[in-house]
Amino acid sequence: ASGECDVLDPSYHLEGQGRDVLTGLAQGGRLVAENFDLVQQLVFGIQPAAYDSGYSPWTAVRQDFFGDLRTRQSIASCLTAEPIATEVLGARLPEGFTLPDFAPKGTLAEAQALLDEIGWLVDAAEPNAPRKASGVENVLDGTVFSINLLSGISAMDNEVSQGIIRRLGQCGIQVIHQALAPDQLFAPGPEGPLFGRNFDLALVSWQPTPANTCELYRSDAIPNNGNYWIGTNLAGWADAGFDARCTAAGNAELLPSLGDEVDLLSEFLPAVPLMPQISMWTASNRVDLAGGTSFTEIQLWRPAISN
Repeated sequence: ASGECDVLDPSYHLEGQGRDVLTGLAQGGRLVAENFDLVQQLVFGIQPAAYDSGYSPWTAVRQDFFGDLRTRQSIASCLTAEPIATEVLGARLPEGFTLPDFAPKGTLAEAQALLDEIGWLVDAAEPNAPRKASGVENVLDGTVFSINLLSGISAMDNEVSQGIIRRLGQCGIQVIHQALAPDQLFAPGPEGPLFGRNFDLALVSWQPTPANTCELYRSDAIPNNGNYWIGTNLAGWADAGFDARCTAAGNAELLPSLGDEVDLLSEFLPAVPLMPQISMWTASNRVDLAGGTSFTEIQLWRPAISN
């Protein structure tokens, strides 16, 4: 604003500023947002550690809510019919700021119909109550579809969690949110809820990595007693076909396109990608960006030519 500085690079973490500040920066120059990969994911507790020695719906502490792929598909549709990223970022970024098109994984109507098909039914006498199981595989009849959600304590985590609660509520699924400090959320297993694989749903942010995202959910990455509870596959997801295709994706000769990788995760759904961890930077109108849209692509800063 004073003319003493022309660029605030990504190290200033402008994405943490409020909407008013960002609006002022956008009006005074060019405000750029980058890194829209959906690295924050809602992880399903598909195979809790308690199931490692066997599962029985009559003795289990928690019913097998997520073992059926169709249930995970219906939840993904509930969550992405109106993308959470669009809602949260749209409220934070300046009005009119262009966002990517975050593709849905289905409609709300499709999600509700699939839940009916599986056997998660709405009680006609209590239409606003959570769904209950009736003929759901590996789930006792009468089980209420009420699940817990773990997240961190940041403002963004809370906003995303509230979005999850609202969307799943529209599908007849009750979600109870618990925000935990990092030392609790990421405590080592077997006591820690994530690495001890003792949760229903968990909001987890992964650092961007050049490796295929499917590597996070290989069966050999499941935290368990044999590997001292170290691993990224918090879902406990294990499937030989998934592992084989993920290995092929990592082979230089068989490397699929990014679209194939996304389809692999969408097909098996150990988690639902929800939010990016955007980075932002700004430049004054005195700087010619030469058409650049990424900070790393800008090779030369030069003064804009004025008449």
